[in-house]
Amino acid sequence: MAFLEKRSGSSRISPSRPTNKPSSVPPPKGLFGVKKEHTRSWMRESFRKASLFIGGGGMLNKEERAMLEKSVFPRGKFGEYISERDYNRALKDLNKEEFRVSTGVEKRKIREKIRFLKGVLKK
Repeated sequence: MAFLEKRSGSSRISPSRPTNKPSSVPPPKGLFGVKKEHTRSWMRESFRKASLFIGGGGMLNKEERAMLEKSVFPRGKFGEYISERDYNRALKDLNKEEFRVSTGVEKRKIREKIRFLKGVLKK
């Protein structure tokens, strides 16, 4: 009848195995990361502090990058907070605008804006 006897207090988990493992998933990167939305002033500052050569296209100086927030995300349309969905919608609007303009100079400027915004989103 030895096989019907209860075990006395031993568990199957060995004491050398850790029970709480740290998460192996890296934290999300990019402009938004964990946050769902940012204020306009935070976006303006992040654009201003971004690298000159982000996005691989032409260079935008600090003032142009700061003004980009005002021109791409108008306050009446997007409000005080800009979410990742709003950001993607603005990128889509810029892509549509690129095909509407007629001159090559305007298209190049819009392409630079798009490349910059996509580069900032990924970093």
